[in-house]
Amino acid sequence: MGQWSTWCVWLPDCDVLVNFVSPQGIRRMRDKAKPRHRKWDPELGDIQSDFDTDIFYDLLADAAVGDWRGLTDEIVEEHCALTEDERREKFPVGPDGTIPYTKERARLLLENSTSFDKFLSLHSADLRAHEAARKAALAKNSVPSPAAPSGSAAAAEGDH
Repeated sequence: MGQWSTWCVWLPDCDVLVNFVSPQGIRRMRDKAKPRHRKWDPELGDIQSDFDTDIFYDLLADAAVGDWRGLTDEIVEEHCALTEDERREKFPVGPDGTIPYTKERARLLLENSTSFDKFLSLHSADLRAHEAARKAALAKNSVPSPAAPSGSAAAAEGDH
């Protein structure tokens, strides 16, 4: 887990390890998801969509999702726009009854779940939450220094 990664609750009993992604990082991803040459669409009377969501979702899932725990078939069924066959093929359940994390599954979840997309967009850019989690982890792992005993030589010297 990196210094800017935080376990966040997506749904009850389903947590996601979310990595911080800076606004500059998001901009770079958006730039990479735009084709080099734009085309005019005479039917629309406008420029064709110049944003490749597949590329963007690949980049965002790779950068922002580190892992998950507690993702079940029921959650995927409720929150993803997939048929039952697609769901079972793309999100197979492991022996413990949960769906194991892979980068490809993170991308598929991002692509097919508006709820997960919104959750990830909010939490991956929340620097304050990541910093608070980092500080809490540091405080939890730090050991307080022992106080000098009252009868120590340093305490005795101060009494004279």
